[in-house]
Amino acid sequence: MWRYEVVYSLLHIYACYISCLQHRYPEGCESVFRSDQFCGLLTRCFVSLIAVAPVCKNEDVTVVGASLDEVLRVRCHVTADPADVSFVWQFNNSGESFEVEQSRFATGNGSTSDLYYTPKSERDYGTLTCWGRNTIGRQAEPCVFQLVPAGNKPESEGSKILVTLLLF
Repeated sequence: MWRYEVVYSLLHIYACYISCLQHRYPEGCESVFRSDQFCGLLTRCFVSLIAVAPVCKNEDVTVVGASLDEVLRVRCHVTADPADVSFVWQFNNSGESFEVEQSRFATGNGSTSDLYYTPKSERDYGTLTCWGRNTIGRQAEPCVFQLVPAGNKPESEGSKILVTLLLF
């Protein structure tokens, strides 16, 4: 009987952890574990055994509107365990695709990266993608940012518009 209880408890803790990752709770997984009596003390032990490659915190394409010569800060935020994440940014438009120089972005607390970007011409509008990597592996799907001229509406009404600007 005790084996069943141990297995059930471990499965329940695993389900708590997976639920936490899937819902990307902004307050962190520990608050979810504290609110669930089964997760309690065993959670800390079990969670330390689970590691996850980076996953974008925002699943939607983020549309960023910018004027020419406007300095932008585009923030890529991922969930990962371990949280020590390195980042790669890539730019793509209809005419070219290239990896952004590492000197143009900074990594914050291990799970965020800020890209400083200034569109200088119409060719500088397009798609920015951010990929995270930790000791478990590379992010399966990138965080995607659609850079459009300021004032342009997204192609579909269902798109979310989130603008993170840092004006100098």
